[in-house]
Amino acid sequence: MEKPYLGVTGFTARGEVEHVLATLPEMPRPIMVGVLVSEKTLVGRTNKYPHRYPKIRDVKTIFSSDPRVLNLIHYHSRSYDSLFDQLCEMAVLVGPCLHGFQLNIPFPPPEVLSLFRREHPEMRIVLQINNKAFSQADYDPARMAQRLKSEYSGLADYAILDLNQGNGWLCSSDLKTRFVKAIEAAEVPMRMGLAGDVGVHTLYTVKDLLHEHPGLCVNAESRLRTEEDGGLILDLAIEFLRRAAHLISAA
Repeated sequence: MEKPYLGVTGFTARGEVEHVLATLPEMPRPIMVGVLVSEKTLVGRTNKYPHRYPKIRDVKTIFSSDPRVLNLIHYHSRSYDSLFDQLCEMAVLVGPCLHGFQLNIPFPPPEVLSLFRREHPEMRIVLQINNKAFSQADYDPARMAQRLKSEYSGLADYAILDLNQGNGWLCSSDLKTRFVKAIEAAEVPMRMGLAGDVGVHTLYTVKDLLHEHPGLCVNAESRLRTEEDGGLILDLAIEFLRRAAHLISAA
C-alpha cells in the first residue's frame, strides 16, 4: 500500500511550490502537490477559474523533482470514452516529474484504469469520492466499500473522501468515521484519505479520526483560496501542512 500523504491542491507556479518547501520544517510524510487540469484546459482553452487552473503548457514547470513531494494532476473530464487518451497525453506532456492523477470523476470506468495501468504502471491513481459517487452508492458505507473493492482493487492506490459538498450533515465527523471504518473493515486495498472541508481552522473536525486512523491522507484545497479569485494563499497552505503534520505526529 502506498504511503499516506499531506496535500495541498491549487498550485499554479513553481515558485509557490518552492516557497512552501523552503518554509516547512521536516515533514513526517510526503507532501502532495496538486495541480488542477480540466478537459477544457487540456485542449488549450481557459477554465472559468483561471487562477486555479494553469495553462496546460505550464503544468510541467510547476512540479518539482524534490524527493519530499508527490506530484499529482487533479483531473476532471466528462468524456469517459477518451479518458485513456487524455491521461496518456498528460503523462507525455508533463514528463517524469508527474507521479500520477487524482481523478475527480465519480467512479471512472475500471477498464480505462486497467488500460492506463498497463501503459503507465509507475503512475499512482487516486479516486476522489465526491458527492456524485456518494449518491451513486446511496450514501451507504458498506455499499461504497464493496464497490471500491470489487471494481478498483489493483487499479487505484488511494480513495479520498471529499466531503465538502455544501451539505452540513455530509461533513459530519460521524459520517466520515462510518465510511472510513466500513472501507477499512472490507479490506479495500487502497490508502484512504480525507479532503473537502479541511483547512487551517477546520482540522479539529478530523482530529479524532486521525488519532484513531493515523494512516489517513489529508488534503486541503477550497479553504486555502482567496475569496476574490480563488487563488492559493501560500501562508494558509504552509500553516495547514504544519498543523496537519503536528496532528499526525501526535497520533
